[in-house]
Parts: sequence; structure tokens; C-alpha cells
Amino acid sequence: MALEKRVEAVVLVHFGFPAELSPEVKRADLLLLATEQRDLFGKAVAVGMALPQRIAPLPAWGARREFLARFMDLSADHGAKVLLA
Repeated sequence: MALEKRVEAVVLVHFGFPAELSPEVKRADLLLLATEQRDLFGKAVAVGMALPQRIAPLPAWGARREFLARFMDLSADHGAKVLLA
């Protein structure tokens, strides 16, 4: 756990975020972790600990396409250009 906190702090600072996550972000992170464990790994999680919606995994090419399309939507105002090939 100590190593995880150190790595998390380094990554956050590297990308310009505070070294300590807010309680709201930490709660969202744990909620999504439980949802991923349930839907992607078939692990049992306590009721209310995961999102009610289920995650539908995509093949790698589909995930790449969705990620890049969303990136383009979010970065359009910043003039970012991404090759979608």
C-alpha cells in the first residue's frame, strides 16, 4: 500500500495534479474499481459498491476507436490533431 501511494503521488505530480487525491475522486476511483472487478473479472462485490450499469468490454480496435473519437471531441477546442489511422 505504501508503494502504491508513492507511485500514485509521482504520477499525479508528473501530470500536474495535486499529490493527494480528493476524497470525492478517491471514492469514484474505488467505485469504478469495484465495477471493473465485477464486470471484467467476474468477482463478487457487495451490493451498492459498484455502479448499477455494467461495463461491456470492447476489442482492442474498438476501444482505440472510441478513445480517439472521444479525445477528438474533448480536444477540438484546443486545436489538437490526431491521426486516426
